[in-house]
Amino acid sequence: MIKPICLDYEPWQIHGIRPEELKRHKQLIKEIHQVLTDQQTLQYLPEKRIHALAEAESWLSTAILNYYCAKCYTHLITERSTGKLVGMIDIIPPETSREHYELPEHSYFIEFYLNSNHIGKNLMSSMLPLVLNAMQEQGIKSVAAVVNRQNHAAKKVLMRSGFSYDRRFDILQDLYIVTLN
Repeated sequence: MIKPICLDYEPWQIHGIRPEELKRHKQLIKEIHQVLTDQQTLQYLPEKRIHALAEAESWLSTAILNYYCAKCYTHLITERSTGKLVGMIDIIPPETSREHYELPEHSYFIEFYLNSNHIGKNLMSSMLPLVLNAMQEQGIKSVAAVVNRQNHAAKKVLMRSGFSYDRRFDILQDLYIVTLN
């Protein structure tokens, strides 16, 4: 099990789902719904789309359970001043990723998605290297990501963060990998 990653990079924060999120449970569900129904956010991730607030609530419950069962470590990206959710990062351990993907044996898998209001603000270009550094500090040696070939912005973020193209993953996506020293 990895420890929650907590990063401040003004004006944003990355953190696990903390007790203070439970104090704003209803608002957080609305913000999750906003991210996971955003057309631009999900342009290349249609399988993440939800349709109702009840699905956002279920998503949050599942994220909490998966974290504590070591299946997926969901981290929230929030505005530091307001706590408002702007995106999510999923860190998937090798045991879980191998259930769904053909990846190198010891690679963790990372996914990230942002509300479209925050796309193009260098948020992930700034934060992803810090996330990878925090993962390295926990002994993680390699991280993989799958990206739609048409998602040029995500490919740039990965490349700037040290990922290299590994191979064609499927008909729509490519696999990128970074080795952490």
